[in-house]
Amino acid sequence: MFSKLSIGTKAIINIVFVVLVCMGVMSYFVLSKVTQEQEKSSIELLNSVSREIEGRASGYLNELYATIASSQLDIQRNINNPSDFNQRSMINSAIAMLDSSNWALAAYVYIKDSAYKGDAILDPRNRLANGEFMLLIKDSQTDKEGGIEILQADENMVNAKTVQDVMNTGKVSVGDPTFINFGGSNILEAAISFPIKNQKGDLIGAVGMLIDMELLQKTILDPELSVFKGDYRVLLSHNLIMGVHPNRETLAKGLLETNSHEYTVKIAEHIKNRQDGTYDYQSLQGFESKMAISTFEVGHNTGIYWTSGVLAPTESINAVVDDMQRTVIISIITSLLVIILFVSYYMKKNISIRLNNVLNHLQAFFKCLNYESNKCPADLKPTADDELGKMAVEINRSIRLTQTGID
Repeated sequence: MFSKLSIGTKAIINIVFVVLVCMGVMSYFVLSKVTQEQEKSSIELLNSVSREIEGRASGYLNELYATIASSQLDIQRNINNPSDFNQRSMINSAIAMLDSSNWALAAYVYIKDSAYKGDAILDPRNRLANGEFMLLIKDSQTDKEGGIEILQADENMVNAKTVQDVMNTGKVSVGDPTFINFGGSNILEAAISFPIKNQKGDLIGAVGMLIDMELLQKTILDPELSVFKGDYRVLLSHNLIMGVHPNRETLAKGLLETNSHEYTVKIAEHIKNRQDGTYDYQSLQGFESKMAISTFEVGHNTGIYWTSGVLAPTESINAVVDDMQRTVIISIITSLLVIILFVSYYMKKNISIRLNNVLNHLQAFFKCLNYESNKCPADLKPTADDELGKMAVEINRSIRLTQTGID
């Protein structure tokens, strides 16, 4: 069957076959490389968003840390020189500390010292039931100056974990996100507490602020940070307590408490070892996902690390890869069709038609030579000075010589 085809057709088939094989092999390597690079790019994109969240969260938390650290020195100076004036100065310093922050909703100063007890406390609102001093203030206008209100001292604040951690260890404490009833509202907060010491270095109290986690929730879940369909961002405390998550049911709960999948266990281990990167994860809805994590230290040399993370469904990540693959495949197929059409056109116009002209001319001459026709063909008209053109010239010359001999 193949042997009966014309030379031009055979040439076209062979060329197309070789091009198909070459394009197929090239397509395989190109698609493999494109897929590899696109997957790498997607992972880098997730890591980049995770670092962006880390930058935002660490910026806010460390801003609060620095503000408390600065106020701690002023408060300690005033406390170590007890007087009515210094007590008022200490209160004003705490109020200024809270009012200067856009991310804290409340602040407190707890003093366990005889110089600040009972009748020595100027404002009865700052007196606990046991006579100890506690200044408790809230800010109802966190986005601007003012809105500071002094609340009645609350024993619950003294018993809060961060305050107790400071009183037991004498070190800075950063609490886990938790819901508390504060000022008649149920709010999500996390506290940063610093120790207060007297001139002898003895621990006598704590000063700190409550972080408004709702504000962090808004900035970290900002839709502008979305890079894949269905992705979302999270923030975890040192003890893997959820501080930011689009599903409010998970807030103030442990990571492993809400998702005990083996992937989550592995990620918890990576976080514990501060191994930033992107890992396999299964969402609460059961979707295969990727989770990029970035750990950062809260404060300076505290040893307290929080973790930012971004999760994206694997299907959404692969959709980007699939889209790129489709683009490459369409480009390759288009290129292949263009090559086939061009080769077919060129072979037909420049080889097949010209060979047929030579064949028809020779057949006509042989009919004339064999007296099957009384009219010899006119000269071939070469269309190019290539091998076929030169062949036509030689055929014309031979026919003329033969015809002269016959005559």
